[in-house]
Formats: sequence, C-alpha cells, structure tokens
Amino acid sequence: MVSIFAENLTKKFKDVTAVDHVTIKVREGQLVSLLGPSGCGKTTFLRMVAGLEYPDEGRVYFDENDITDLPSWKRNVGFVFQKMSVFPHMNVHKNVEWALKLRKWPKDNVTQRVKEMLELTRLRGFEERYVIQLSGGEAQRVVIARALAPDPDVLLLDEPLSMLDAKLREGLKNDIRDIHEKTKKTTVFVTHDQTEAFSISDLIFVMKDSKIVQSGTPTEIYNNPTDPFVAEFIGTNNFFKGKVERIIPNKEITIETEDGLLLKKDYVAGFNEKDSVLVCIRADDVDIITKKDLPEYTTVLEGKINKATFTGMMLVLEVEVDNTVLRTHLTGSKRFKYWKSEGEKILCGINNIILVKV
Repeated sequence: MVSIFAENLTKKFKDVTAVDHVTIKVREGQLVSLLGPSGCGKTTFLRMVAGLEYPDEGRVYFDENDITDLPSWKRNVGFVFQKMSVFPHMNVHKNVEWALKLRKWPKDNVTQRVKEMLELTRLRGFEERYVIQLSGGEAQRVVIARALAPDPDVLLLDEPLSMLDAKLREGLKNDIRDIHEKTKKTTVFVTHDQTEAFSISDLIFVMKDSKIVQSGTPTEIYNNPTDPFVAEFIGTNNFFKGKVERIIPNKEITIETEDGLLLKKDYVAGFNEKDSVLVCIRADDVDIITKKDLPEYTTVLEGKINKATFTGMMLVLEVEVDNTVLRTHLTGSKRFKYWKSEGEKILCGINNIILVKV
C-alpha cells in the first residue's frame, strides 16, 4: 500500500480544461471519494493517477516517488471501469486468473490467489459461471476481484455502480466498503451519487467545473458546506437568501430571510452582523413537533401542509410558512400519521441551519 499525492494536476482537451490545478492527498489505506456532477473532471483526474492520461501540468506521487512519467502498467494499480469489463468467453475463475497471468505470477500461486479473491468478493461457488449467468452486481464483483488479484498498491474505481439498478447498487456499495476494510488498500472512488460517497468514504473531495471546491469527512461536508454549490449539491434542501441581523457571541445568531422569516441558530464563528448569507435547511433536519417540544428547538415555524407525497421509506411534506414553502422528510411511524394531511396546521422544529456567505 502507498499514499497518493496528486499535485496541481491539469489536463486540457483542445480548448476544454477537464481538470484545473487539482491537488489531492490520500493517506495509505484510506478510502476517498471524488464526488461531483457528470463532466466535472473526476474520471480524467482518476485516469491521470492511473497513468492512462498524461497531465499537462502537475505531478503524481506514490509515497515519495514521482511516478508521473511511469507507464500505467508499471504503477501497480488496480482499475475498475464504469462499464463492466468481464470477458464473456471466460468463466469467473479464468477472468480473475487472467490478471495474474498477465503479471506473470508463479503458476503454483495462481489457484490459491484466485480462491482468496473469490472468497473476498463473495463469489465462491461461481467459478464456472460465465457473464450471461451473472447478475450485474456479481459481474462487477468479478471485475473487482480481478483488479485486486495482483495485489495492487492502489485501487481506483470509476463510477463502478452507475450501470446497476438501485437494489444492486446498494448491495455492491456495502461490498466495496467491506472489501476495503479487509484489504486496507489505498482507494479512490469516483461517483456522482452523494449517498455512495457518504456511505463508504473516509474523506470526500467535491468537484465542480474541473476544480475541488471542498474536502472533508462525510459529516463535515454535510453539516458545514463552505461553498454555495456544495450546500445545494448535497442533500435535499430548502434555500433562503437572507442577512445576519443579530449575533450574541457564544450563544446564537439571528437571520432574517428575504421572505421575512426570522431564524435562529446556535452561534458559530466567522459571521458578522449584516452579512449576506445563503440559508440552507436540510429537509432531513425539519421535525414535525408539538407544543411540549418547543424548548428543544432554537427555531420553530408554524405552517400548513400543502402537499404530502408518500415514497415508501419516507413521507415528503411541502409546508407553507408565511408564503414560503418548506420541505421536510418524515420517516418512522410519522410518515403514516401525516400521509393524508393536506391543509393541516403543524409546527416545524428546525434541527440545524447552515449558513454560507455570499
């Protein structure tokens, strides 16, 4: 295993800058995600780390070694592509074995290594099956087993779940985290899906328009976005433009929105009175409460339910508050209680208010 330091990487394709002076550090044994919308440069960055693209600027280091000029086949990297690349004319065993033969592993070690990889990826008993006999998730696990078989220093995964349906994505996402826990391979995972990144990552780098706009742990990215794009991209949100009206140091901040809502949040440093801010309230951070719950919340808003949409796992409510719509997600037994509730007056307790300077 090695650490990765990609310093100031830049890549242009004619007049388009795909990656613009991106620097990323990945500690040995860490699993990090590059998260961002399609076309932001994630895959191009990953391909430069793998040696499949050469940077116009910048260097790539594995530990202290500059490997920028090293061809991809000498980097000891396992790469899993977005499109499943199982060889259809080979069974599962031979697909995994192929990677070892390519690296000229000793014949005496090959059979045992294939067995270990199939055990790791929960494919034991599938040795003689061909791709047409596998589900999408099983086929992608074959690809991961093949990438890991030669014992790479680094594992790179480029949107490995995007070709799967929702249920298979959920299962394979958990498999990837479990495999990482067992192998401790330094891993970079590319995705446009925030749920994937938040579920499996030690650290997340959020990309937009070929640049990194924020990095941090999943909880840091979720609870403390420092960029308006990150606040909007992560989660299901309610946004309001406003100004900081009052600050009581070490106690609370009061914000007035353009719609006239007065919101209070626990004090955080870095804001001044009269600052213009973007107010972000996650739909998951809005509770439906009763009067006895009032002391538990810094901000409580009264409103009327305009619309209730049942999705199975949650109930999505659109609540009218002083001519402003506030969206909330209800889970547990409350999603049944408010299923047919249009027109009902309720109290909304706000758990967390995120402020971003604009």
